[in-house]
Amino acid sequence: MRYYHGSRKPLDAGLRLRPGRGTGETHPELDALLDAWRPEGTIPRGEAVYLVADPDDVDAAGGHTDHLYEVEPEGAAERSDLAWYSQAQTHLCDGNLEAAAACARAYWSGEPFPDRGSSLFEYRARAAVVVRDLDEEAVPGAAFR
Repeated sequence: MRYYHGSRKPLDAGLRLRPGRGTGETHPELDALLDAWRPEGTIPRGEAVYLVADPDDVDAAGGHTDHLYEVEPEGAAERSDLAWYSQAQTHLCDGNLEAAAACARAYWSGEPFPDRGSSLFEYRARAAVVVRDLDEEAVPGAAFR
């Protein structure tokens, strides 16, 4: 499987991407809810490099689209459907904590959202290596899956 990542700035092939100084999230209550339901051993959202399986999904997943890259995760990449994340936020705003918690559990499970048209999968990795810039020719010597 190939993975993609967006960036505001140009990145060199071979660069190792590590999590930023924060997730960039603006919903602390939602982040706290997700963290409370995160299964032991999974990568916390605040300690993840975010990837998608289709470069066209970078923008919809909240990534930057100035520069798009194919990347190789280091270790396992964990999959979650962002539709559950959005639905959890809606339930939190409505004050329905039980439904929000159910969405948080479904987010961490990796199961698809029932309305497949709303599904958008993100992948979390502890680190990833830039393979190539999608706007350039393949980088000589780059490792492809």
